[in-house]
Formats: sequence, structure tokens, C-alpha cells
Amino acid sequence: MRTTILTLFLIGMVVSCKTNSNLKPLPEETIEIPTKITLSYFKAIGTEPFWSLELSEALIKFTAVDESMNFNAPHVEPILAMDANVKMYRAATESGTIEITIRKATCSDSMSDTVYSYAVEVRLKKGVASDYTTLTGCGNYIVDYRLHDIWVLEELEGKNLSKDYFLDDFPFLEINSKEMNFSGFGGCNRIRGNLFQERKVVRFMDIASSKMMCDPKNKEDMFLKALTAATTYEIKNNRLYLSNPDGMKIIMKKVD
Repeated sequence: MRTTILTLFLIGMVVSCKTNSNLKPLPEETIEIPTKITLSYFKAIGTEPFWSLELSEALIKFTAVDESMNFNAPHVEPILAMDANVKMYRAATESGTIEITIRKATCSDSMSDTVYSYAVEVRLKKGVASDYTTLTGCGNYIVDYRLHDIWVLEELEGKNLSKDYFLDDFPFLEINSKEMNFSGFGGCNRIRGNLFQERKVVRFMDIASSKMMCDPKNKEDMFLKALTAATTYEIKNNRLYLSNPDGMKIIMKKVD
């Protein structure tokens, strides 16, 4: 009896192995490979008809109630108008062409009480259509969540810091990206102000400080001047790089 059971078990193992050996791997195209997630930096909506627009570093995505108007295209750099408050994106694919104009202006959503900071016009031509469909709406830039942190000054106007610059302590900023403001220490006085941010653009505005007497050697004025002059930013290696067309102004290190 035991011999019979053992024999049947061995036969089953052989059949199983043969069956498994005949299995073929899935074709490569059926294997889903996750792609890198790219967050949107600008979103807009419109009504009559309803539509939405998202811009990310990878994609222009236009979605409408009428699905035949949906349009996706690789991201393109904007064309800057003479008026610095206007940007225009133009992208074309086999399915059509889209033109997007973003203008800095207070804009209201007719279906709600929401107030936006940018007016948006979308001109869309799909397929063999000869004319563009023009749609209007409102939008906002999405604040870079990576700015939301505490940053300590590491380099100022191309120079590494020393205690000769700031006798008390090095300047730092605590940026609140949700409230679009900041506070901190300038090297002698407490400081605070408002934040303006768009894609790759940042401005530290309306800076106010306490009125402490500072040592003549203190470089707080130099720091605040550089901070005010900053117009562009980059975040990498746990550091915030602030610059303008004249060069790098400030490098700050993230504090955990």
C-alpha cells in the first residue's frame, strides 16, 4: 500500500514538472512597468462647457465633458510675451493642436465663489477641423510643496559663511508654502514676509523685521538684499538654491 502511494506521488510530481516546463513567459508588452509620477504645476478649469487643464513637466492634459475634445501632448516650454504677466503654450500632435494663454489677472469661477490669480484661454483644434474652439477659464499655479520647510543659510553671494558674518547665529527661513509666507531670522533681527511662486520662479516680498541694534560687522543687510533679489530657485541635495540673472545669490540647507 505504501509502495503504491509513493509511486502515485512520484508520477504526479513528474507530470507537474512537465506541465510547468511548458509554460511560456508573458510577452514583454503585457508587463506593466510603473512610470515616474510627475506632479502638476498649474491647474485650470472652465465652465460652459466644463473643462479642466493640467500642466506638468511631462504633459499637457486637457479634459472636457465632450470626450472628443480631450487632448494630451508632451510638455513644451512657454512663449513669453512682451508683457511678463502673459505666457503662451503651443503644442501639436497627430490628433490636433492646442494653444494655451495664461495671464496674471484676478479671475472668478462663475459656478462658485472661488477666486483665482490667473485668467486662462484655451484654443483647441482637433482632427481635420479648420477652426479653433476657444474656451476661457481660471487657474492657479500649484505651490511647490518642497519649499515647505526650514532652511539655514550656507552660502551668501558666492561666499561660504563664517562667524565673522553673523556673530549670534546664521540666518534661517521657515517657509509655509500653503499660506504663501515665511518667517525666520536675518542674522540679527526676526524677519517675516510673503511668498510669490510660479514654475521655477520664487520671490520673497514685503519683508519686515524687528529693530534690534546690530553689530556693524553683521551681514544681515547683505542677506536681505540677496533674498529680495532672488527670482528663480532650484531644490536638490537637500539644498535650496536662490538666484537671478546676475548669478547665485543664496544657498540654504534643509534642516530636519
